[in-house]
Amino acid sequence: MGVGAIIGGGLGLAGSIIGSKSQSKAAGKAADTSMAVAQQNNALTRDIYDQNKGMLSPYVQTGNAAGAQMNALLGLAPAQAQQTGTPNFAQYVQSNPDLMAEYGRERGAFGSMADYGQFHWNKYGQNEGRAMPGVQVQPAQTQQTAQNAFDTFRNSTGYQFRLGEGMNALNSGYAGAGTLQSGAAMKAATEYGQNFASNEFGNYMGYLGNQQGVGLGGASALAGVGQNYANTISANNNMAGTNAANAALVKGANNPFANALGGIGGFLMGNG
Repeated sequence: MGVGAIIGGGLGLAGSIIGSKSQSKAAGKAADTSMAVAQQNNALTRDIYDQNKGMLSPYVQTGNAAGAQMNALLGLAPAQAQQTGTPNFAQYVQSNPDLMAEYGRERGAFGSMADYGQFHWNKYGQNEGRAMPGVQVQPAQTQQTAQNAFDTFRNSTGYQFRLGEGMNALNSGYAGAGTLQSGAAMKAATEYGQNFASNEFGNYMGYLGNQQGVGLGGASALAGVGQNYANTISANNNMAGTNAANAALVKGANNPFANALGGIGGFLMGNG
């Protein structure tokens, strides 16, 4: 075997090793970049979702309140107390000095402060009557509170104005005929008041139904936003995972030591 052949073969092997290392580094860098981009996209998607949720949640809450009001007025089972918002378990721990001290002692058993806060809340906090930051509690709607709300509606300017205008028109008619104090006039006034109240109750239920529809629309929109959020996050993560897997395959195929051994074997066989 000539010296030139040996030197040439050695240079070829060195080039193979350097090239393999370069390709492996490039693949790893591409995978890291893909993961970083996916994380940035996920953060942006989460921010957009939170903004949409913040805008839509009030409509959902209004619809829930209207539905509970309707059920209570109709004598159906009163709604249970409702919780809205997103629990902040880390802040829950921070706002309770005893929990902060306990978390300091038990830190090794939990991945984060939020994990410990969720554990404590589920096991103890709810029964201890502690407040959960980020969560608002709406009291249960009873028939009495629903009736109070309807009374507020009946005492409103619009309701009283329409009732007064109708009674004035009725009284004017009987007064013009000289029978304002007659039994017929009194009976007519009573019937008008009853019919008006019944009609206005129907109108009030219609108003509540409209608000319930607004809530349903908000809930549907929020469900769509949530589905889009899940789809986007899944697509981002799947793409990053695919790129990472491809990078791992490239690294394996371009392992410099395996390639060097293969190159040495081929060189020796060709120049034996």
